[in-house]
Amino acid sequence: MATNDKIRALVDDFVEQLSAEIHSAALASLEEALRGGATSTPARRGPGRPKPAAAASSRRKPGRKPGRKGRAAKISSEQLLAAIKAHNGERTEVIANDLGVSSKVFKPQLDQMLADGIVVRKGRARGSTLHLK
Repeated sequence: MATNDKIRALVDDFVEQLSAEIHSAALASLEEALRGGATSTPARRGPGRPKPAAAASSRRKPGRKPGRKGRAAKISSEQLLAAIKAHNGERTEVIANDLGVSSKVFKPQLDQMLADGIVVRKGRARGSTLHLK
């Protein structure tokens, strides 16, 4: 039983010394912070602040080679009219797939055909279909 008491006394002494060291280290770091000492981490930027210009300009889209630009496809009004005839009553996405382009490519020609009354749009938004008049 004497051995257990000696071990407990040693452990209690170690815990007391460790607590005193932790307490003194905390006080020292608090005093340094109050004196305006150097911090270990740099100050963070605020929200919404832009990144430096050098970092922003050096980034590019992944998978693209620098200096290459896509060429915009051109669709003539005759090609568009033929595609609308072939797909009468279909949505613009179907016609665009048939032509192999995005529907944004022929939007100006389509808007002109709608204004001239050559083509009629039925429905709303994405559910709208194109019909020849």
